Order: sequence, then C-alpha cells, then structure tokens
Amino acid sequence: MKLNSNRAKIYREIWVMPHSKKLRFSDVSNLLVALGCDRHSKGGANVVFELNGKAWGMHPPHPQPYITRPYLKDLRKLLIDSGIRDSYEGNS
Repeated sequence: MKLNSNRAKIYREIWVMPHSKKLRFSDVSNLLVALGCDRHSKGGANVVFELNGKAWGMHPPHPQPYITRPYLKDLRKLLIDSGIRDSYEGNS
C-alpha cells in the first residue's frame, strides 16, 4: 500500500507519543479513504469510517479542526484492529 508523502506524514503523526495536537480531521479523513475505508454520514454531522468489519466514528471537531486525544486513541485502535497498521508498515 503506497501513500503520497503528505498522507504518509499524517499516518506517522497518528502514532506520535505524546499525541499530536495539530492533527486535522480533514487530513485524517482523506488518509482513511486512501487506505480503503468507507466513509459514511450517520445522522447529523457524525461520520463513520469502516474497514474489514471494524468501524470508527466521530463528530467532526469545531471550531478548531483538530482531533482530540480520546478520538485519536479510537483511531489507533481502528488502524490496529482492521489490519491497516500491519499491512501498511509491513510494506513500507
């Protein structure tokens, strides 16, 4: 699985500890779609990403566009549980 340099940078930022406070929801959304996730709206502004039987959803942040720590933890869990982390990092 290949990602362009911008998406690869965003992917790496997801795993930075302590968590990145400048990780934009729009960038993460685009990354997940590029990794093969299906994006669905689920009532109001809620967004759900699904891949390999696993799902992660959230209400896009506002007024600041950045993902908070609890959502980032859930995002990491999605990447691990759906097998994206192993397949991406195994091919990098």
